[in-house]
Amino acid sequence: MSNGIAYVLDERGLLERHCNLEMVTVNSLNEMDERVLRKLIQQHFHKTGSALARMILAQWDAYRPLFRKVAPPAAAVIEPVAHPQSTGSPA
Repeated sequence: MSNGIAYVLDERGLLERHCNLEMVTVNSLNEMDERVLRKLIQQHFHKTGSALARMILAQWDAYRPLFRKVAPPAAAVIEPVAHPQSTGSPA
């Protein structure tokens, strides 16, 4: 990973074992991350009808702490865009 932020669902708690921690940081989500991620999942659900996205949204309080933010060290302190833009039709 050389740029950007990834939100990863780490259900088994093994993500950090599979990351090169010299190249990226792995952190819990802050409030802004949570808002951005939920919006992304909502957009994904509306576009695809994903059963997993529907389940995550329905059980958000249970799934939210399982997500991790992966970013290059310099990007870890940068807040994500508050309103992700969609390239498709509005959700």
